[in-house]
Amino acid sequence: DWHANFNTLYIQKNLEQCGRFQIHFADENKQPLACFEIYKGGVGENASLNFWRIGGDKKLKHFKNHTFSATTGKPDKNGSPLFAASHGGQAIVKQGNKISFYWRAMAETYLMDDVPASTKLAYVYVVIGKRRYYQMVADTSLRSFKLMNLNNEYTVDIPNKYQPEDEVKVDMEKSKITVNDLGANSDYITGSEFFTIPPGASQRLDIVYSNFTTSPPKVEIKWKERIL
Repeated sequence: DWHANFNTLYIQKNLEQCGRFQIHFADENKQPLACFEIYKGGVGENASLNFWRIGGDKKLKHFKNHTFSATTGKPDKNGSPLFAASHGGQAIVKQGNKISFYWRAMAETYLMDDVPASTKLAYVYVVIGKRRYYQMVADTSLRSFKLMNLNNEYTVDIPNKYQPEDEVKVDMEKSKITVNDLGANSDYITGSEFFTIPPGASQRLDIVYSNFTTSPPKVEIKWKERIL
């Protein structure tokens, strides 16, 4: 089981721009499991968000379609932008033989009837292209992509994100993360908080790390004392 969370940008600069953006999820044999697609094929404002599922012949079949404005990113006159600068979050989740596409916080789900529930995800392909003789949709990008395994029964040997001697700094005041003095705010985990230390001598700060860690991290904390 897995959970893919990603953020896309798809906004045209003029009505003649066209283009296709896809994220394919495939098994160890490179057979498709699901596909997320944004597509605009002709002159105008309308674009479509398409969900593709695996068929009985192990080929992708069209599952769902939603239209939106390629100029504003809005699904309708009253809706908020979907693929504009401050939006574009999408998710696909596999649980057993069920795959769910999330559209505006609502799940659209299908069952992989001809595929075992134990089928593993092995490949993710990103495709960006345009139609011949047409301009590409100006702002087309995959701005972030995170994939998480679900329901693991045991710890697997996953390479550490940081290497020995890496220096990670978190500046709470500036809400800034650096790794070896290079900006790394992309490492920020949604739901975390840049916190402040309240005044008073009774405050306690705990440093917690994984229990399987063989060499505990060296942690140094600096703060500014203020007199009011």
